[in-house]
Amino acid sequence: MVPVRSKPRTGTLVYLMGPSGSGKDSLIDQALAANLPNVVLAPRLVTRQNPSKSNDLYLPEDRFLALKKNGELALHWTSHGYHYAIDNSLNAMLGQGLIVLVNGSRDYFKTAKELFPSLLPILITADPQILKARLENRAREDPDSISKRLLRTNDSFDLPLADTLVIDNSSSLELASNRFISHLKKLMEDG
Repeated sequence: MVPVRSKPRTGTLVYLMGPSGSGKDSLIDQALAANLPNVVLAPRLVTRQNPSKSNDLYLPEDRFLALKKNGELALHWTSHGYHYAIDNSLNAMLGQGLIVLVNGSRDYFKTAKELFPSLLPILITADPQILKARLENRAREDPDSISKRLLRTNDSFDLPLADTLVIDNSSSLELASNRFISHLKKLMEDG
């Protein structure tokens, strides 16, 4: 009898992106609170000290540069003067067949898609006035930095919108999270 080799398990990389204040972290928190089987978050490393209510992990810049140099980062980008990264544990999670959520960058999307061609992009949007209010409420940046972030909301970033799930998070978090969680459940069913 010839042994049957099982097909390697391949997970799904769900790449969330959107302007600052669109609610990516909030949607991720809602999805994780739903305790969906096989849905996990890839920890995002950032050289900015941890803000409250964030899923980011602080990483000193020298450590970031060493990890990058040693090839220990699956994804890495720079935005607003900080370095962001997802380490190589992403590959292990995908190898386990998990649905892996990544809080990514619109500007880095093309590179991420080249590295992980099967990634599923989700663009989180919100009305500019809502974004402004959310950024001001975070009290993490000065008005000039907030204005610079808001200017980027109109940038196209050359995203393939036909292949991207767009979730408008302008109204209630419940509506946006229900749409996001429904999408994740469909991914689980399609397995």
